[in-house]
Amino acid sequence: MTVDTERWKIASFKTKEKLWDEFVAAAHKNGSTATNALEDLIEKYIAGEYSPTTKTAIGVEEANPTSASPPNLTGIHVLILDDEINIRTSITSILEHYGATVTAMASPAAAFQALQTNPQTYDVLISDIGMPEQDGWSFIRQVRALSPESGGKIPAAALTTYASSREIGIAKQLGFQVHISKPIDVNQLASIVADLAKN
Repeated sequence: MTVDTERWKIASFKTKEKLWDEFVAAAHKNGSTATNALEDLIEKYIAGEYSPTTKTAIGVEEANPTSASPPNLTGIHVLILDDEINIRTSITSILEHYGATVTAMASPAAAFQALQTNPQTYDVLISDIGMPEQDGWSFIRQVRALSPESGGKIPAAALTTYASSREIGIAKQLGFQVHISKPIDVNQLASIVADLAKN
């Protein structure tokens, strides 16, 4: 699917947040992959087939709002690596809503170059694991081989559909501080970024 990125960019954050909540619910309920569920909802929204409401077009109730105070990510610069444009766009919108500055890259080579070029710019790294050219395991090993001054100690979260205890263990052994399973919760994502930035 080709997404009309301009129409997606100008959508309100509330719309994007509802779409995100709906795809999380759909993925859990129907066993869909995060990417497929999100693409389906974005495609329907852009096509004008529905607008997110308290009862969604797929019959799933909107997630209940959290009573906890949302984290403030102002002043935090996040480097995102994911080869899926929909995931990059959605995560960027969510984190920017919480105040973060986001740089999103589609390939490990581009993300690594960004980190090396401005190593002191980024506070948190979020990297997908399943990518075609170079997976996230190899990428984080490459990052951890850098000196601290070159960005080698940047706090990092692994973003993947793989959620087994073995995969979580591998993520931490290779240098990720946190493992985030797809589909992910909006508030959880923001809280994880806030916690990583403290370190």
